[in-house]
Amino acid sequence: MKPILWIINGIISSLIFIFLVSFSFNFFDMFMILILWVMFVLPVFLIGGSTTLAVVFYLQKKYQSMSYFPSLIVFIFSGIICNVFALLDLARNGWNEGVLQYLILGIAGSLIYFHMWLLLNKATALIKAKLPMNKINFLWKSGINVFIVVVIIAFILNLNRAQENMKLEQVIHSIVEDKNNSQFNLNPLTDFSWDKAQLFGPYTTKEIIEESLGVSYDGQTGGIDYREDIFLLVFLHEDKVVQYAILDRQGAVNFSGKKAITPSDDLIKIERTH
Repeated sequence: MKPILWIINGIISSLIFIFLVSFSFNFFDMFMILILWVMFVLPVFLIGGSTTLAVVFYLQKKYQSMSYFPSLIVFIFSGIICNVFALLDLARNGWNEGVLQYLILGIAGSLIYFHMWLLLNKATALIKAKLPMNKINFLWKSGINVFIVVVIIAFILNLNRAQENMKLEQVIHSIVEDKNNSQFNLNPLTDFSWDKAQLFGPYTTKEIIEESLGVSYDGQTGGIDYREDIFLLVFLHEDKVVQYAILDRQGAVNFSGKKAITPSDDLIKIERTH
C-alpha cells in the first residue's frame, strides 16, 4: 500500500508546488507548466520524496522511534540536496540571491511533500482501522498538517513579491534632509541586483505604472494614485519588479531622473521648490 501512497503523494505535492511557484512568478503558460512538471518537478518529488521517506523509515527502525521534528529535519536537508537548480547556480555563480531563493523553494517543496504524506498516511490508517473513535484525533492532527501546508503556500506566494526597501528609503531621506545636496547617485546606495529603475510622481495610478514598466507590479504603491507627498522608485531585474522604495517629498521636494535609470546612469536630481 505504501508505494501507492508514495506515488499519490508525489503527484499531489508536486502539482501543488508547481502551480504555487508559477502563480508566484506570474507565469501562466499551462503547456510550459505541464512540461516543467512532467520533466522535472514530478520526477524530483517522486524520487527525492520516496528516497527521503525510505531514509526516515530506516532511522525509525534503527532507533525504534523517530518523532516529528527529526523527520522534519531530514526532509529539510533533502529539500536542499535535491535542489538541482540551487546547486547548479551555486557552482556557476557562487552564492547569490538566486541560490537563496532556489533553496527556500526546495525546502518549501519538501515540507509540502512531508505534511501531505502525514495527512494521507493518517487518512489511510483511519480508513483501514474503521475506528470512529479516532476521528477527532485524526481531524485534529490533519488540521495541523493542513495549517502548516497553508502557511508554506502563503510563504511561497509571498516569496517572489516585490519587497519594500525601507533601508534605502531612510538613506535617501537623510540625503534630502541635507539641503546642500542637489543630486545623488542611486547605484552605490543599493545592495541588491537590478538593471533598471523608474521614478513615479504623485497621482500616478497602478495602471500607468505597469504600462510604463512593461510588466505587472505586485508591490505596494503607498497610495501614490491619490497622494501628492510621495514619489515611488521601482527597481527591475531581468524584466521583473524586485524592490521598490516610497520616497517622502519632505514638504516641497521633487525627484527627477532619466525615465530608464540604470546602474551606470543612475543620477537622480533633488529639486527644491523653496
